Amino acid sequence: MFFKGYPTAMTRPTMNTGRMLLGVLGKVENLSSIRSAFDGFINKQQLDVSFDYYTTKPEELHERLSEMFHHDRRGYLLAEDLQTAIVPLLDEQRSEKVNVILNDNGTMIGLWLDLPFDEPENVVEKLWEIWTSPGPSSAEEE
Repeated sequence: MFFKGYPTAMTRPTMNTGRMLLGVLGKVENLSSIRSAFDGFINKQQLDVSFDYYTTKPEELHERLSEMFHHDRRGYLLAEDLQTAIVPLLDEQRSEKVNVILNDNGTMIGLWLDLPFDEPENVVEKLWEIWTSPGPSSAEEE
């Protein structure tokens, strides 16, 4: 597999059967509240999930996608300044810009979701539904 714009061939993805790895790339509106809501959701459901924050510049996106591929990171929420820059690096996208990345067995899929950032619990629920769906065909586009 090759990531578009990245000349090195990729090997097989590592499938993490235990812990689910998720994250945020860049500074997202209301990030602190979203992370708190996600931590509460994870603890309440007693899930083995890591929801990490990565400061990221547009020129570092190919590295983040490579990490996502190789370490089975299931999904990323993207900051506004990265939403257009990432599109050419994806295997598949469903809009001109994307704010959510889904790793579907090594295929990087970009989605646009209308996320209510002033309602962190709703953001968490929508992201969880997308990131834990069995495949992109079950992911609703908005």
